[in-house]
Amino acid sequence: MVETDNDQSAPKTSAPQAAEVKTKAESTTARRSGKLNEQIVQARDNWQYRLHAHLAQYKQYPSSARRKGREGSPRIAFTMSRDGTVLDVWLVQSSGTELLDRAAQQLIRQAEPLPALPDEIKEQELTLTVPINYSL
Repeated sequence: MVETDNDQSAPKTSAPQAAEVKTKAESTTARRSGKLNEQIVQARDNWQYRLHAHLAQYKQYPSSARRKGREGSPRIAFTMSRDGTVLDVWLVQSSGTELLDRAAQQLIRQAEPLPALPDEIKEQELTLTVPINYSL
């Protein structure tokens, strides 16, 4: 038995693809939105850099921990207001050495006021978690 192709259906065609058309105003808004997002990211990055530099100025290695050769990286969380006021500080993860854990928490309080949040960051309060590395 021989099979023949007797398909009498209409030729296959594809529907035209829907084109994404943006008006000039939509394009301008999209560019501004992208630039705005970039500005927010840049402002946040700059602020975080300033915060880390600020904290580094106040960091002190506890002398008794240094003498005992203690090292560690406690993770500290803190909540701050827009103006840099520290509202709360707590230990998230211990370094294994109480002296270092306490020193890291005190660091945040001693560094107050922290750098104020830039206008691009809209939160009224911000909670961050940071490791504080103590190594000899």
